[in-house]
Amino acid sequence: AETWGIQDFCFRRLHLLYVLCCVMEKYRQWADPGTGINPFVPERIVSSNIVLRFLKLIVGTVLVLVRLPVVAIAFIWIIIASFVSMLLPIAVLRRFWDRLTIPIGARLWLFGLGFFWIQADYADSRKLRLRIPPDDSRTSSPPGQRVGAGDLIVSNYTSVAEVLYLAFRFTPIFTVSVPDDDEPEEKGVVFRKSLLGAIRSAMGFNFPSSLGGTTISSLGSSAHAPISVFPEGTRSNGKGVLKFAPVLKEAQRNNKRIPTTLVAFRYQFSHMSPTHTVGNGFWHMIKLCYQLYNTMYVTYLPAFEVASATAKSEDWKAYDDQLRTLLAGMIPRASKFALGVDDHAEFLDYWKKTQQSGYVKKTE
Repeated sequence: AETWGIQDFCFRRLHLLYVLCCVMEKYRQWADPGTGINPFVPERIVSSNIVLRFLKLIVGTVLVLVRLPVVAIAFIWIIIASFVSMLLPIAVLRRFWDRLTIPIGARLWLFGLGFFWIQADYADSRKLRLRIPPDDSRTSSPPGQRVGAGDLIVSNYTSVAEVLYLAFRFTPIFTVSVPDDDEPEEKGVVFRKSLLGAIRSAMGFNFPSSLGGTTISSLGSSAHAPISVFPEGTRSNGKGVLKFAPVLKEAQRNNKRIPTTLVAFRYQFSHMSPTHTVGNGFWHMIKLCYQLYNTMYVTYLPAFEVASATAKSEDWKAYDDQLRTLLAGMIPRASKFALGVDDHAEFLDYWKKTQQSGYVKKTE
């Protein structure tokens, strides 16, 4: 009987290992061909110490109860500020009001999510292998003060936290990039979003079509604020930069490229990554509140240096690729991925099926 018990135990373990291997093998369909990295699988570290997990459960529950009201207050603040802004008849007054009120709500929201300290710095030109002429664009502190109205802020996209940070620092015009699903050579379309609309997009997984969109050049011709662009069109787990949608194809003003500042985001975590690639957006926020704290690092590459680094990229595809190379280089151990929006959409479909069928442990 004891022998059969051992055999049964071993059989169950082998069967479990077989199932896990099958699941991971299926996930490899969405691994980047060049690096073998899956940019969509959520990252999480589970402690094997039962006592520590129990303490985290108690402390995390208290943190959620304390922080959710802070997030709710910030949300209401932004709603009221946005409503008042719509009532103002003059664009200059709207911009003044937005810069006066929106950063307060955005920073309070980040504080409620556990982002107490945000470290912002300039990119290391030597690591990026850039030979940049001397310039005073790095003397401004905090970084990004030279970004002007109509300029582009191009960022990697992993979480709603990036939207809130950009609202806090720049209160820009937010856009949602349209994937290159139909005739990519003729596209370059974005949708303009309010801050609340950008937050909603960052918490969901809706991939828009090009119908009814606009180009960045049209958007920037009369802009009174910088323009935020997430050219990947979807969120990754922060291990690299996805393919760009062709939204920067029309990023010109007076036959010149619009000044573009690159902003790279990354996170340090001990339990759950703040990046959001699967699952419900509200539940993801609760999990951020559950953690003791969250750490965000922001790296800037000023527009002057971006222009110098991409000066020889005459074709817009080469320009796109160079921007991706720079953005990936600003994130430690990050890569350029050959995957994009369509791959993420397929991965989401499969992820939902595996969660429902119980083949993998639910982490949502």
